[in-house]
Amino acid sequence: MKTGNGTGRTELRIAGLGGQGIVMLGRILAQAAIYDGKDATQVETYGMQQRGGDVRADVVISGEKVDYPEVTKANVLVATAQQAFERHKSCLKPGGILVIDASQIDKNKIASNASQVCSIPASQIAEQELGNSLVTNVVMLGGLIGLTGLLSKTSMEKAISENVPAKVQELNLRAFRRGLEEGIKAQRAA
Repeated sequence: MKTGNGTGRTELRIAGLGGQGIVMLGRILAQAAIYDGKDATQVETYGMQQRGGDVRADVVISGEKVDYPEVTKANVLVATAQQAFERHKSCLKPGGILVIDASQIDKNKIASNASQVCSIPASQIAEQELGNSLVTNVVMLGGLIGLTGLLSKTSMEKAISENVPAKVQELNLRAFRRGLEEGIKAQRAA
């Protein structure tokens, strides 16, 4: 699946609420891109509130040097909450890819100019299958990678292992792999 703009530059915006681990996702993506031999930048923005306020992480990945570190028009928008989707949907370029948490956002109630909408029940998987809602973000990350093939599984798992506490490393890797399955399934259905 092609996510870049022809120059090898892919712009991703991950949008959610404070406490959902959005910033960590941006850091993991950027670090994994570097492990894959690409250039990457990551910029985070927080709303006024810490928990429950608007949070976004912008990640730019390129096969060349990144000349401008912020997202201007996202190739991919990952939204983990309805209000985050509403706030950031205009940043998605026409024909881009939208990845949403189906447990938090109703796919039938979103108007988007995306060429593909991938709906992953991340919260449900995290809570019911993995027994911990705190890994919802990593399930979403797996879904994104499974859908787009943007970065290698090996680099993603290395970056996840280096960015989560040792006591929850295995849980986070299981969450990533489970999301990866969902993303691959969505990609095949497209």
